[in-house]
Amino acid sequence: MTKSFAVLIYFSGLVMIATSQLLLKAGMMRIAEAGALSRLDMARLALTMPAVWLGAAAVVAGTICWYVALMRLPLSFMMPMAALIAPSVSIAAWALFGDPLSGAKLAAIGLIAIGALWLGWLNA
Repeated sequence: MTKSFAVLIYFSGLVMIATSQLLLKAGMMRIAEAGALSRLDMARLALTMPAVWLGAAAVVAGTICWYVALMRLPLSFMMPMAALIAPSVSIAAWALFGDPLSGAKLAAIGLIAIGALWLGWLNA
C-alpha cells in the first residue's frame, strides 16, 4: 500500500467517524421526541432505527480505516488530523440540526482546524 493510498483510507475513516456522530445524533433526537420511555423501550426503539444502525456501522468502518492507515502513517500525522473531526461535526450539526454556533465558537473551530492541519502536514 502506498502512502498516498494510506492517506486516502485515513481521511475516509475520519469522514466515517464524523458521519457516524451525525447519524447517531439524528437517531437519538428521534428517541427524545418519543417522550418519556423506559430504558428498555428506548433501547428497542433505537434498535429499529436505520440511522442508529448506519451510525454504528460507520463507527466500525472508520475504526477499520484507522487501523489500516496506522500501518503506514505516523501517529504524529494522524493524531492532529483526527482533531478535524470536532470542527467538521460542529459545523455539520449546525447545518443539519440547528446546533448553536456563536462567533466565538466559529473562531475556535477555525483555530482548531488551522492548528490540526499545520501540525499534521508538518509531521507528514
